[in-house]
Amino acid sequence: MNKSLALVAMLAAGSAYAGESCDYDVDFGITLGEQVVLSRDNGANFALQDGRLWRNGSEIKLSAEQRQWVRDYEAQTRDFVPQVVEVTMEGLAIGGEATVGAFTMLLGKDHEAIPKIEEKFSELRTEVSKRMDDKHLPRKVMSLQDSDYDLIDDGASLGWSVVDAGFSVLGKALHAAFDEEYGKKWEAEMKTFEKEFEARIDARGDELEAKAKTMCATLDTMNALEQKLSASDSALSDFDVVMKRDKPCNEA
Repeated sequence: MNKSLALVAMLAAGSAYAGESCDYDVDFGITLGEQVVLSRDNGANFALQDGRLWRNGSEIKLSAEQRQWVRDYEAQTRDFVPQVVEVTMEGLAIGGEATVGAFTMLLGKDHEAIPKIEEKFSELRTEVSKRMDDKHLPRKVMSLQDSDYDLIDDGASLGWSVVDAGFSVLGKALHAAFDEEYGKKWEAEMKTFEKEFEARIDARGDELEAKAKTMCATLDTMNALEQKLSASDSALSDFDVVMKRDKPCNEA
């Protein structure tokens, strides 16, 4: 009982999917086409194509070594964009399944809160898909889990659905506390559902973690190439798309 209620508290706090954090911000929007275009509202914009590099529309003269770094960076960026979209969308799907599954376990599949939460997660996935795809990422896409960046403007609507359901759980918990027969029945139902639910979510979570680690490794490579490029030419001193944070990538 305590474990299940703790899960509800975690979900209500917005932690349905913590995921694999690489501790980076991506401070430019990324658009993939014939060129890789890196842009932000204020500051330099860059374009990369087959070893050539433009800053605000003007091509920068590069050495052979720099051109290879640019080719490598372009290749990594073309890998990164679909990686982050896949991890984000799968993370949302698992988070939705975890949230709905938890409340189904606690309230029963016919409770009125369940379709409301399912609908909110569906709306969330739709909104996210409008903001990013395999050819475009918005700025600060890696800050999804930070309180300083919200991917959608109306994210609180999901939270209220969860809070409402949480109050329903509290009512059932109080019922179970004062009705021994009801409490035993509810506890038995939850134990059965919980085993099946955790096995399903854990398996999907392991797959997602592997994909997130691959994405993290791509970011590490991009960051290392950025450092080489920015140190090699004053015109590239602000070529810093991947912003590293204090904690090392993949640190436990």
